[in-house]
Amino acid sequence: MTWIGDTRKTLNYIESHLAEDITIAGVAKHVCASESHLQRIFGIVTGFTLAEYIRLRRLSVAGQELSGGGRKVLDTALKYGYECVKMEPTILYKYFQKPLAIDAMSTDIVNM
Repeated sequence: MTWIGDTRKTLNYIESHLAEDITIAGVAKHVCASESHLQRIFGIVTGFTLAEYIRLRRLSVAGQELSGGGRKVLDTALKYGYECVKMEPTILYKYFQKPLAIDAMSTDIVNM
């Protein structure tokens, strides 16, 4: 396979398994590549490490679900593998480039 083909197959696998436990070994097995080769090629093509991409995608999808309303913060956090749901505002700012506040009583996300 080509670098782009391997990366596309990797991205498709990650997207279809975001709410599950994703391991680098599992992804490498799916795309028939060694872990080191997969991580090196993925980083060259996307500019992200595999772990960083998975973490950012989960944060992005969780944020979209929460902003749509009707979902509790705890349920969404657990769905995407975040066992510790106490998130500091600086962590949210780091990923979304703007401070966000999560109102635990109403589960609304408010742009500050």
